[in-house]
Amino acid sequence: MSENHRFPFRLFYLVSGIEAIIAVIYLALIPTDPKNVFFMGFSRNRLIIFGIIIAILIFSVFQFRKTKNKEFEPTWFSFISRILQQIKFLQ
Repeated sequence: MSENHRFPFRLFYLVSGIEAIIAVIYLALIPTDPKNVFFMGFSRNRLIIFGIIIAILIFSVFQFRKTKNKEFEPTWFSFISRILQQIKFLQ
């Protein structure tokens, strides 16, 4: 895949990683409810949300690093491009 095709993927994963970091910071800054404290001053629901956001952050970092590879091409990208090549009115 050429650099022109890799750039949108890299930009998406970079922005999603930055968004996940900002979401974690703002989620940590929300005042806690003393009645719902589960672990380290956070409620169970907030810890679940933290886990999901951290998983998204790890996935974004992994995919961002993977796009540095010259041979990077997602399997779904090649599958969709083959389908689009078979459609006659798009050519």
